[in-house]
This record gives sequence, structure tokens and C-alpha cells, in this order.
Amino acid sequence: MRKLFFSMCCVSFFNLHAQRIIVNGWKYSATASPTLPATNLWAYYEADDASSITQSSNNVSQWNDKSGNGRNWLQSNATLKPVWNGTNAITFQGSSGQAMYQSASLSQPYTIYIVAAVNIIANSDGAIMFYDNGATNSFMDVERASSTNTFKIYANTGTLSLASLHPVNSTYYLFKGSWNGSSSSLSVNTSSVIGSVGTATASSPIGIGYIGTNTSSLSIKGIYIYQGGTPNDAAVRAYTTNKWGIP
Repeated sequence: MRKLFFSMCCVSFFNLHAQRIIVNGWKYSATASPTLPATNLWAYYEADDASSITQSSNNVSQWNDKSGNGRNWLQSNATLKPVWNGTNAITFQGSSGQAMYQSASLSQPYTIYIVAAVNIIANSDGAIMFYDNGATNSFMDVERASSTNTFKIYANTGTLSLASLHPVNSTYYLFKGSWNGSSSSLSVNTSSVIGSVGTATASSPIGIGYIGTNTSSLSIKGIYIYQGGTPNDAAVRAYTTNKWGIP
């Protein structure tokens, strides 16, 4: 009887413990996956959704906003169209100056998450992930100097860079830029820095892609843009980690 009682207690404890694992930790649940936070979501784009991509022979002319807000990336010039790999990434080649645009502006505060990989060949070259064509020149890019890549964001009066982590070529990271005057920030995966980049609006048209003259490239899996408040960073990261396997 003692052995039977002990065994039943062990089974009950194990079942209760297993239930707690499922309830308390989303990544252990077989039924629940993290969802992308909707509050202040301005637009988002995912390259594994073929229905959101307009392409011919994998040359992309339109990448649709999945938020329902209609903020789609466009490119009509055949030589400037990026290339979809047919599964989960869109690549912009530097030698062709490939990029996509939309007629929109982003006033601060705004935050952009981009799951991307760079392959920067030459020093003094860079992969530009996000930018505007206005006089204020808001940028989010990876630049190469002395054979080292550095992630940076800009606005009208300042620059922030993350010197503690140098993105390795052909490796996907979660890049984040948050424009909010003197309390702006950036991060690569979980490494971050806070500082000031000024208060400029990213003026229309805004764009994504690589602008350069060398054979470097930029590959993007997902873009998540929030405006008007601080996004739930932990929830966004839980979603991108689950979807893309990026810390």
C-alpha cells in the first residue's frame, strides 16, 4: 500500500508540474504561440507570406503591409526590384541599388524591428535598412569600417551606434531602432544602447533596401513598425523568437 500511495503521489506531482510548465511558459506549450502586439502597430511585413508579395520570376514589385493599414512597399523600376528567395527572405543587392518605397512619413516616437542579415564586402560601404529622402535623413543601417560591421541609427542632430556587438556577415539578427529624441535607443538581439538622435520626422517617401555601389547585400525576413508609443518589447521579441528563431 505504501508503494502504491508513493507512486500515485509521484504521478500527481508530475502531472501538476507538467501543467505548470505549459501554463507559465509559452515556449513549452504545444497549443499557444506568441502573438504580435497590435497596440500602436503602424505596419508589418513578413517574407514567408507569399500572398503578401507581388513578384515576377521572384523580382518583387510590391510587399504588402499585413497590418491592414495599406502601407505597402513598392518598386516599379525593373533594375531596382529586390529578389524573393521563394520561401522567407527578400534580398536587396547593392550593385544595383535595389530598394522599395512608400509615400508615408513617421513622426517620433516610432520603433522599427527588422529581422535581417547583411553581407557587406567593402570598407566604407553599408546596408541601409530604413531611410527617408527628406532633408532630415533618418537612417537605420549597418556600416563597415576596418573590416568591422557596426549598427547605427540617425536623425537630424545625432547618431547612435552599438560598438559592443558587430553583426557578422550572412547571419540573421533582430535589429531594433527607436526614435524618441533624447531617449532614443537601438539594439542588436539583446545588446542595446540609449542616447539622443534628435527629433526629426522620417519624411515621405520612406524606403527600405540597400543603396550602394558594391556587391554587398541585405536580406530581410520581417519588418515590424510601431508609432505613437513604446511597444511591448518583450512581447514583440517573444513573437520574433518563436517565428524566426532570433534571440
